[in-house]
Amino acid sequence: MTNYKKTNEKQIYTFTLPVSGKIVEMADVKKADGRMLMKARKMVDDQINTGIYIMAELCKIDGEKVTVDDILDLDMEDVVEIENQYVEQKKKLILMQ
Repeated sequence: MTNYKKTNEKQIYTFTLPVSGKIVEMADVKKADGRMLMKARKMVDDQINTGIYIMAELCKIDGEKVTVDDILDLDMEDVVEIENQYVEQKKKLILMQ
């Protein structure tokens, strides 16, 4: 289940991961822009990992900031849920324009 809350005028999306049951707080997806993409590409050695880097930048899990390795250590279904939530929030953002 996804919940939305505003904190200091920023939208935060919270949801529960299906396997681990951990709570994810995803920062407003508006934060994910070209600058974040370029930073991700500099930080990782291939373009496949840029998405994982961006997820790590946007998310806290159980209230803690996470790293790329933290994301990669999650069960596959949990990682897919984070990806799906990101895509859904981006779709909503596009529809609002």
